[in-house]
Amino acid sequence: MIQHHTKPDVALIRATSDELDDRTARWSGRAREPRSREQGLTVVEMLVATMIVALGVVGASSVFVLSARSTAAAGTRSDAATVLASEIEAIRALPYEAIGIGPSQPGYEAIVDGRTTVTTGTAAVEPTGSVDVGGQVFEIDRSVTWVVVGTEPEAYKLVRVTVNWRDAAGDHDVSAQTGIYGNDDG
Repeated sequence: MIQHHTKPDVALIRATSDELDDRTARWSGRAREPRSREQGLTVVEMLVATMIVALGVVGASSVFVLSARSTAAAGTRSDAATVLASEIEAIRALPYEAIGIGPSQPGYEAIVDGRTTVTTGTAAVEPTGSVDVGGQVFEIDRSVTWVVVGTEPEAYKLVRVTVNWRDAAGDHDVSAQTGIYGNDDG
């Protein structure tokens, strides 16, 4: 049996990838595009890039969540301040003689912050109450006390209102006080 061995084309075997592409391009009649050493991203590079983007998105979303919470808290605080101002103005609108707390009212205290409570029979000011604003319940504490000036034990009335509420962040309050003076007869 006769075996025919053909000698392999050594030049073809030794040809680099680019040379093979050149030959293929010549045989097909198309020009070869230049080939770079990096033809794309590896899986590891893609994972690293994805992780960097994910960390950025998580960071940005947490800023948006905190911003939304802060805006909601500011809105609730604004509502509480509105309730507070409304309470103070409602008391100031009463006749001077009617501004006081009845001793039989729930929440009555004879001494508040070291001062004597102004008592009236008409009980125009309730010591406690609550109001619901947009689903948020605000608890209201009111006091009317006498202020001593010099030898005058009942110089004027001090009205103090505190508005309390609770939300996901905890307990909060805002308060204000105002002095109310009677008619000056002399």
